[in-house]
Parts: sequence; C-alpha cells; structure tokens
Amino acid sequence: VSAAADLPLFTIVVPTFGREHHIGRCLGSVARQSFQDYDVVVVDNNSTDRTVEFALAFNDRIKIDVLINDSNRERSYSRNRGAEHAVGRFVVFLDSDDELRPDSLEQAAAFIEEDSDRRFFFQKLTIVDESGATVYEPAISRRHSMCRTLAEGNPLSCSGVFVERPLFLDHRFDETSKLVGSEDWHCWIRIAAKHQPVVCPGGGALLLNHSSRTISSDTWREAE
Repeated sequence: VSAAADLPLFTIVVPTFGREHHIGRCLGSVARQSFQDYDVVVVDNNSTDRTVEFALAFNDRIKIDVLINDSNRERSYSRNRGAEHAVGRFVVFLDSDDELRPDSLEQAAAFIEEDSDRRFFFQKLTIVDESGATVYEPAISRRHSMCRTLAEGNPLSCSGVFVERPLFLDHRFDETSKLVGSEDWHCWIRIAAKHQPVVCPGGGALLLNHSSRTISSDTWREAE
C-alpha cells in the first residue's frame, strides 16, 4: 500500500482567534461527521483566552493538530499555514465560529467519486442565529456560469469550500492587509480562472450570525 493511500481525503483547516465560546461547537460538528476519512488542522492566531485548550480537548475524538502563530497575523496567513500543514487530498476551510452539517463530508466524498476532475467545489451555506434558527440561505444564481457569478459578487464563504490541495497552494490567500474582508473572494476568482467551481449537493456549512462576526448576512444578499 502506498503512503498516499494512507492519507486522508480531507484536511479541515480551522483558523481561529479568541473563539473559546465557539471552537467547541465547531469541532463538535466535525467530530460528528458521518464520513471519517479526514483530519483537522487548527491554526490559532495567538489567542489569549482558552481557545487552544478547548481545541486540544478534542484530541481523543478526532485526529487534530493545533498550530499556534508566534504573533497575531491576518486570517489569510492562518489559512495558508493550515493548508501547508495539511496532508489530505482536499483542503476544506471552516471558520471556528461555524459548523458543518453531519453529512457534509459524506456528500463531498460521493461528489468526488462521481467525477475525479472535481477539484474546486463548494456546498451551500445556511446562516443561523445563536439558537440555531435559520436567518438566511444565500441563493446561487443559475443564470450564468460560476466564473461570471464570482466576477459579479461573492456568494461563497470560506466555510464549506473544498479545494484540491496543490491547486490551492498554487494560488493561496493574499496576506496583505489591503484585502482583509475580501481575501476569500480574491482567492476564489484566481482559482476559478484555472478550474471552474461547481456546487456540491447536500451537506453544507452553518454560519453563525453573532455580534462579534466580522461579516454579516447582508454581504451574501448583495452578492445575489
């Protein structure tokens, strides 16, 4: 058996900073996945609370590495570092205040099995409040290609996006401060120029719309 055969299909990259009240819920959703061929890389951005402690508590439930940045940097740095450390064929991004639905990885694995050329895809998002009630479900326009849709606005998040690791590492998130808040859109457009993204049915990420979130549901409404 080759070494590659022993590597997971997915590495879930979770950047985090000061999320002691959310990281447990996030990683709990990962631990409950119906598909188990994955590992997790948490990249902590030099938190001063108990985020790292709570992440490490999952060591007996999932295969997890926790990396700690030596100083506070932009989110792009943490995501890129996590992808560099990843060993899975696909990098799956998940913000530390979000969750994956229990069948998210199972649906993604079946989607890849159907067509081995699927290298960049995503699952639809659901934005929820702190009680779990649905706030908003962004729609993906089917009037145009995904490349044109991305050119006109960003209907994606980082959570729930799957990219084959070498393809991602060829493009990466821009780490300059001028792109903070748009670094994901900038990255997806550049990857889409090489490999058009497609929608994977089922699964999906739950994005928690809370007071300290750095982006609101209005962003997705504007992108439709």
